[in-house]
Amino acid sequence: MATPEIYWNGASGKKYGYWSKKLPYSCDAGQNGNYIFTKIVNDVWAPIYIGQGDLNDRVNDQVHYKCAIGKGATHVHVHTTSTEVWIALQRSKTF
Repeated sequence: MATPEIYWNGASGKKYGYWSKKLPYSCDAGQNGNYIFTKIVNDVWAPIYIGQGDLNDRVNDQVHYKCAIGKGATHVHVHTTSTEVWIALQRSKTF
């Protein structure tokens, strides 16, 4: 993908680049990352639902998708993560 179009702050305060995609959205299976279902309110992007995982699976999961659309989502903002980084992040989680 090209240069990110939008930047959102993570929980740590660090800025992460996202690409804005009109719904419905699909991508290659196995592409992990973070996603934000969004809509525009007063000329500003408003987050509706934030998640992570396989982008194609999670964004198109009928429960999350229908809920986000029902709340007015028009776009999804996606931030991709390389497979190596994703595996390291999953291993570092403590449950």
